[in-house]
Amino acid sequence: SPGHLLILGQPENNQADVFELNLHPVTEVPAGQRMLPDGFILPDQRLEFTTDASRMAYLDSGGQLHLSTLSGEQLAVLPTNDPIYGFAFSADGRQLVTTSPEKWEATLWSVDGNFIARMDDFETAAPIYAAYAGYDSSLVWIARATAQVDDVQSGQTRFSLHYTDFITDFAFSADGASLALAVEGRVQLVDLQNGNERWSADAPGVYSIALSPDGLL
Repeated sequence: SPGHLLILGQPENNQADVFELNLHPVTEVPAGQRMLPDGFILPDQRLEFTTDASRMAYLDSGGQLHLSTLSGEQLAVLPTNDPIYGFAFSADGRQLVTTSPEKWEATLWSVDGNFIARMDDFETAAPIYAAYAGYDSSLVWIARATAQVDDVQSGQTRFSLHYTDFITDFAFSADGASLALAVEGRVQLVDLQNGNERWSADAPGVYSIALSPDGLL
């Protein structure tokens, strides 16, 4: 969140520690100061935060996906029978998308754990990674060398992008209007409404990309 930085560490005992640092003015955090309660165990799985750092999602050792506040208060456990492969919050933090390694589909949930919709129009032999852009009802599918953008409200595909090499990383602008891709030695910014390229540049060897909150960098 503005003016704060959250740092998550995973010590040898697999215990998750979250520290809060005030950036303005700079203050030191006493060693061992914790935000999460004792007994909160983070397995070797993904952990995702909303953009405002108010909520998080994590998998427990049994493969169930939990939604909670940063203080450890549990908000929901998603009632899904399929194993979860990936999950991500929408850009506005109001929804969560999950994917399964066994089905070509993505499921949308509200951040309080209620089912919203299921999308299944993306076919690939590769595992599916999905990220939900949020502000304009865009669901973005990523699998190896393909990116497809669907409109959640209509259920229709907006556009597909196909490459000859793997998409190594992708990111959204803070307003949810643009998608940045690192692919084939280039960085590319496309319009999430129609797939038109806004700009691109040679960037050989780039493996990870991110957009600044103000959208300028």
